[in-house]
Amino acid sequence: MKGSPRLPRSFAHNWECEAMQIPITRPVMGDTELAAISAVLDSGYLVQGARVAEFERLVADHVGSAHAVAVSSCTAALRVGLLGLGIVPGDRVIAAPYSWVATANVIELCGAIPIFVDIDPATFNMDAALLRARLEQLSSSGEIGTVRAIMPVHTFGSAAGIGELVQIAAEFSIPLIEDAACALGATENGRAAGSLGAVGCFSFHPRKIITTGEGGMIVTNDDRVANFARTFRNHGQQLVDGSVEFVMVGDNLRLTDMQGAIGVAQMARLPGLIEARARLAMRYDELLAPLRFTPQRRSSGAAVQSYVVLAPREVHASEVISELRARGIEATVGTNTIPFTRYYSNRYGLAEADLPHTVAVGQRAVTLPLFPQMTEADQDSVVQAVAEIVQVVVR
Repeated sequence: MKGSPRLPRSFAHNWECEAMQIPITRPVMGDTELAAISAVLDSGYLVQGARVAEFERLVADHVGSAHAVAVSSCTAALRVGLLGLGIVPGDRVIAAPYSWVATANVIELCGAIPIFVDIDPATFNMDAALLRARLEQLSSSGEIGTVRAIMPVHTFGSAAGIGELVQIAAEFSIPLIEDAACALGATENGRAAGSLGAVGCFSFHPRKIITTGEGGMIVTNDDRVANFARTFRNHGQQLVDGSVEFVMVGDNLRLTDMQGAIGVAQMARLPGLIEARARLAMRYDELLAPLRFTPQRRSSGAAVQSYVVLAPREVHASEVISELRARGIEATVGTNTIPFTRYYSNRYGLAEADLPHTVAVGQRAVTLPLFPQMTEADQDSVVQAVAEIVQVVVR
């Protein structure tokens, strides 16, 4: 049966308008960030400048890439990355179906067509075996030439399995762009997330490991992609023979120097933020095990951006979420099952059977509060509430 499966409704990121005793996230900000912003304001130079360039250098050094190009959001980074790789209308891009909707939106905005490959139900990342099978099918049908990029997601900050996806992409000579929106600071087999594919993209939204309020970053070793990104983000401007020329149609996707200054300060916090999140996630794993909630199978090098668990099969995740929120504990769904949102369901008409793991995870996933300032007492309150809710639901 085609159409939208019965999935928990999407709870908007509306922490700004709802006072929760325990929020789903709380950015770590302090005097360092305030001083950095103040210095930019005092300078009188607010647009993209020296602080953005410093932020780019820090991210490039951390990832180990030749280039880092700051833009206004990770959505912008993904779109510019695809354009930089030469994606044009009618091309196909292999995409992850379980992600924030921007993952597919950027493909559509390029005029390309997303081809969804199902996820591993344990890691929530694109399934390598299913990717290979789909590419072999397209190769047999003579359509492999229409696939111009592969775009997996490091779901909730875990790069689990990305190495195998990169290897498969190389076998078929298709560039891979990492949607590493949640994964700054994550590693896989000793390599930084964002450094394994042709292009990597990060987000600095308030729910991410570090934040600049909004913002994104493209990392790459490809000079051509980096030059395109720098030009496109600034109205298509380049310096030609000592004069500024508009050499292409571009957009305004610049980051402000205030955001760049915050990013520089946040990068100094990154190791501590990752450690705190990992410690809290492991404690959640232990506390929730007796309640039969199953955590995402994270890679050892994960940077835990969100703590997401699968509710027991007899429990409705949407009820758990609603009841937690009623108790002042902010909870939400894992993320979007993109092909079954209204636009993509109407456009492509995929059935539940086409992406069974995405459907199953989407129905059972619950995101619980996680932020570095969280205390053990906060966690105990969350888990106690879950235990009480589950007892009521099971009855």
